[in-house]
Amino acid sequence: METKVCSKCSEEKPLIEFSKYSYNSCKSCERDRHKVWRGSLTVEQRAARNTRQRENRKTRLQSDPAFKEHFYASRNEWRNKNMERVQKCARQRRPRQRDKELRRLYGITLEAYKQLQEQQNAVCAICKQKCNTGRRLSVDHDHVTGIVRGLLCGNCNKGLGNFKDKSELLEAAINYLRKKYG
Repeated sequence: METKVCSKCSEEKPLIEFSKYSYNSCKSCERDRHKVWRGSLTVEQRAARNTRQRENRKTRLQSDPAFKEHFYASRNEWRNKNMERVQKCARQRRPRQRDKELRRLYGITLEAYKQLQEQQNAVCAICKQKCNTGRRLSVDHDHVTGIVRGLLCGNCNKGLGNFKDKSELLEAAINYLRKKYG
C-alpha cells in the first residue's frame, strides 16, 4: 500500500487519506484548516458564500443530470435517516414562516393574528362558527387599502370575495333571498 507524508501533521498515511484536491496535506488536516477558515468569516462573507454555492448548485442541477440524480438521492437518503430531526426543524420553522407570510401579505404579525383570534373567540367574524374545513381562519382585508377587518372561515371569506367586497351586491343578495324565501 502506497503512503505519503502529510505536510501539516508530518504523519505518514495511506494515499486514500489524501484528497485529490489537496496535494500535500491529509484530509483531516484540510478539514481542520477549513473549520478555522469558516470560523473567521464575517456574517456578510458567509451569506455571500452561501449565495454563491446555492447559485452554483442550481446551475449544476439544471445542466448535469448525473449530479441532479446524485444530489436528490443523497438528500433523500439523509432525510430518511434523520426524519425525526427534519420534522423537529419543520415544527420550529412553521411559526416563523407564518409570521413572515402574514407580514408580507397583510402587514400584521403572528402575534396580532393571535390577538384577533382571541378577540373573536377563535370563530368566524360573520357566521360565528369555527372553520369547518379544519384550517385556520383566513385574514379578511380591504383589497384597496389593505386594512385588516377580521378573521373569517373559508366559506365566508370566499363569499365576500365572490361579492367583490361590495355592500351593494350583498344587499341585493339579501333582498333576493327575502323576496324568494320570506
